[in-house]
Amino acid sequence: MTMKDLLDNIIRASAERDAFFSAPHIPAVPGSPVTPVDVAALQAYWRQPVPPSYREALEVYDGIQEFWVGRPLLSAKQLIDGEDEAEGFEEPFPSLWRAVVIRDEDSYDAIALDLGTRREDDEVEVVQVSSDGEERRWPTFREYLESLLEDTMKERDREAADRANLED
Repeated sequence: MTMKDLLDNIIRASAERDAFFSAPHIPAVPGSPVTPVDVAALQAYWRQPVPPSYREALEVYDGIQEFWVGRPLLSAKQLIDGEDEAEGFEEPFPSLWRAVVIRDEDSYDAIALDLGTRREDDEVEVVQVSSDGEERRWPTFREYLESLLEDTMKERDREAADRANLED
């Protein structure tokens, strides 16, 4: 599956899942592809190459508003310019705060690239951290997205089955 298909499928499955709930669904708003200038700035900010699978996602959509349960997938520029907003993550997650790519503004729930786990192929682990201290990890950003799609589709299908059982 291409990165574009993967991202679009996550957006679609999220919208289908969210349609079951009474609150109005706020649609995801994908950004334009990342510019080479912004990739270079992000590399300078991180002092290392942008991980290939994350870069591939940025080359499709440089950020997506309302991506994960109302939280944005930040653009390269937002990552760099929003450093002050991410500083709240510095104390609880000192090795992750500069690479928090999805975050909840009201808690420490976030998805971050763990830049300290860089491999020879320049990929890094992705870590989901929560305010209660729990962690979940994936080997690459692509694998995180594949897991997110699978989980979102299961949630959507479970909700559809629950609704069908209510109608019986």
